[in-house]
Amino acid sequence: MTTICFGGVCIPYTAVLPLIALVLKWFAHQLAIIGFLPVSLAKKLGVQPSDVKATESVVDGILGTGSSKVGGIDRVSNEDSRVKKIDTVEGWKYELSSSNGQRPVVAKFTASWCKPCKTIDPFYSDLATRYDASFVKIDVDELDEIAAECNVAMMPTFVVFGGKERKGSVSGANEANLERLIREHCPKRIRA
Repeated sequence: MTTICFGGVCIPYTAVLPLIALVLKWFAHQLAIIGFLPVSLAKKLGVQPSDVKATESVVDGILGTGSSKVGGIDRVSNEDSRVKKIDTVEGWKYELSSSNGQRPVVAKFTASWCKPCKTIDPFYSDLATRYDASFVKIDVDELDEIAAECNVAMMPTFVVFGGKERKGSVSGANEANLERLIREHCPKRIRA
């Protein structure tokens, strides 16, 4: 029988592929736990949401971040952050209805595994401090029904709503296009 030997350990060729598959599955599992894989793929790998949440709380403890949740809306507790994370369909409906068409709602459709989404996050948070609108963030893996309802095909996608009416949208992590969309539909914040 043909074998591969490493030092004093010999492995038959027939065992190499299953061994590689086992190592790759373990590696993918680790990536899913720390949030680098989509939630749907993580579930297929058997990663429980509690595993991911436990890791997030450890990371939050290390980084000193935290959040407080009110009615399906997660307010990130950074000092300058005016961006709310929508966690439920009810939270999304509440956000749209509370604006009453008077104050625009700017929704960022994102995913935890999306690198361009993370790249544009600081700019999006900065826009939230400069424009008078309700800025929200929606994870498409967690709330795919809202993403489908809003015809989101790629991440990041930014959509401006006036009440329940869609006013405009832009896709991609292009800061100039995003600011143009916000400037067109949202008034500047008056600084005191």
